[in-house]
Amino acid sequence: MLINYHFLAAIAYFFVISGILVNDDILTKKLIIVACIFNAFYFHFLGLHISSAMIILTGIRILTSIHTKHFLAGLFFISLAIATPFYLESVDYISALTGITGTVAVFWLKGIWMRTLIILTSFIWVVNNYFYGAHVAFFGELLVFSMGILKILHHNLSKNIKSDIID
Repeated sequence: MLINYHFLAAIAYFFVISGILVNDDILTKKLIIVACIFNAFYFHFLGLHISSAMIILTGIRILTSIHTKHFLAGLFFISLAIATPFYLESVDYISALTGITGTVAVFWLKGIWMRTLIILTSFIWVVNNYFYGAHVAFFGELLVFSMGILKILHHNLSKNIKSDIID
């Protein structure tokens, strides 16, 4: 039955990668919200209820960022990310750090800069999952990170080609 749960994680990574590869910021956020829903079920079925709640909070944060860019809304989610490890022992500081970087990305950045910070956040999870031996999460985040790097390289290459054509 465990393999079925990992299938949920694979679907979630598919949506995250799809979100990073599209050029529309709102669509990126919506696809990542869908990934959060699949990950919430994945963590729930594995019995990781705190992780499930944290990923639901991530989805709520991204959904909020679609509807407002208000500074206080972003600050609220950053405060939650910072405070959570102090109130829940099972939440580590990596989760807090990625909560902060994710909030900055979805509330105050756009375009390639938003994706760059999401990719940096993914890299933090790659390192974390490697050290914890979370193999499925490690390879999933490594795939997100790799595809994100390819997106940035493609963006920069197309930008250079366009500037060459204009000159």
